[in-house]
Amino acid sequence: MTVKDRQGLELSGATAAAGALYRDAVGEYHCYAGAPFPRLRAALADSPGFVMAHVLKAYMTLVGTDPSTRSLGVQAVQVAKSLATNTREAGHVVAQAPMADEFEIWRKTHVGLGEADVA
Repeated sequence: MTVKDRQGLELSGATAAAGALYRDAVGEYHCYAGAPFPRLRAALADSPGFVMAHVLKAYMTLVGTDPSTRSLGVQAVQVAKSLATNTREAGHVVAQAPMADEFEIWRKTHVGLGEADVA
């Protein structure tokens, strides 16, 4: 059985349970309500090869300024790059790669610097 999102698009690597958790996490994230991250973690625990769950994790964590949080996004992009994707999923991964790459360049350049040194 093919697992799909709310728009009817295929979710590669997802079980039915992980797909349901993902759909709920996306809904909560879009509404700024609930707790999407625990649902997303549960979806990934159930289905480690679930591409769009890694993509959502990257979207949720790459846009902030906290280095440890952004590192989660970089890791999510790296995992997503290693998975088999459909065309739509591959587009998301390609779109996220520059954000992940930019953070890695920044992190390597600014390791050990305090906020005053960076500002």
